Amino acid sequence: MSSSMYNLNSQPFRPRKRTRQFPLTVANAESPTQITRDTFISFTYIRNAIEFGYMFVPNNQGELIKTPVPPYVRETGILPDGYGVEFLMDPYTVVVAFAEQDVTDIRQLSVQTIEAIRSKVCRPDNVRIVPKRLADQKLKILVQMIDENSEASRRMVHDANSNMVLG
Repeated sequence: MSSSMYNLNSQPFRPRKRTRQFPLTVANAESPTQITRDTFISFTYIRNAIEFGYMFVPNNQGELIKTPVPPYVRETGILPDGYGVEFLMDPYTVVVAFAEQDVTDIRQLSVQTIEAIRSKVCRPDNVRIVPKRLADQKLKILVQMIDENSEASRRMVHDANSNMVLG
């Protein structure tokens, strides 16, 4: 380790507040670990969207145009400002499908099942780089449509970040 990598003269390390749930870790075996949309999103989803090779950019008429991913995005792995990743088959549908079968606790699924679903949900042909507001709108519409038509989703609780959690 070189000193350029770590500033040894800086303030002592203080862990940051955890903002993302890591569903495969069960701290207390007696408390349920709820299945969420994030349960089925792999950390590779952005890289896979970039690997797809194209992103969708609005033209002057507001239509989306399929455009090659810029080289700087490929090199850095950082999406342009205002862009996000959209799932063609959203992991929310998987959460609802399990809820309809009364599978709401992550311990009801094997690690292999979770990983298999993650690999399908996050594969390059299922993720697209699009304007973030469009991805957010699509998710909001999807949640609303499912909520209106699914008995299981009526039992779901939604937090402020649209991170769907089974209640």
